[in-house]
Amino acid sequence: MKRYLLLILLPAIICSQTSTGIKGVWQDSDVLGSGWSNSFLFYDNGSFKFFFSQMDCAKKIVSYSGKWKINSDTLRLTVKEMTTIKGGKLVASEGSCAGDSMITGGWLAKLKIDPPEKLLFPLSKVTSEDPDGTKREVLIIDNKKYWRFTDDPDGLINQFEF
Repeated sequence: MKRYLLLILLPAIICSQTSTGIKGVWQDSDVLGSGWSNSFLFYDNGSFKFFFSQMDCAKKIVSYSGKWKINSDTLRLTVKEMTTIKGGKLVASEGSCAGDSMITGGWLAKLKIDPPEKLLFPLSKVTSEDPDGTKREVLIIDNKKYWRFTDDPDGLINQFEF
C-alpha cells in the first residue's frame, strides 16, 4: 500500500518542486542599479519572460518569452515571442546607460517565433547567499548566477514592460 501511495504522490511532489521552486524575478546581479540587469521572470503556469539589461541602451533585442520546464538539472525554454527595437539611430549615450551608445527614435515590436525556438541551459538547485547582509536565494542558469528579488513576478512586471 505504501508503495502505491508513493507512486501516486511522487509526480505531485516533483511537480511542486519544479513549478514553484524557481517562481519569481531572478536578476544576474545581487544589487539593483539604475535599472534591472539581465532578468528572468518565471511564473507558476510554466510561462517565463527574459529581459536584457535595462542599462544596455544600445541593444536591439529587449526581451523574449515563452514556456519553461525543468528536466533533472536542465532548464528547457521554448521561446515563442521576442520584443525588439525597430528603427531609431545609434547616438552617444546619456543618463544611466552602461555603454557609450544608445538607440533613439525607435519603437518596440513584438515578433512571434514560429516555429518556437528551444533553448537548454544547465540549472543548479536554489541555494542562498548573504553577500551584503541581505540573505538572497541564488540559482545558477547556464553557469551564471541569478539572485531572486521576489517570488511574485506579477508584482514587478510593470518595471520591465512599458
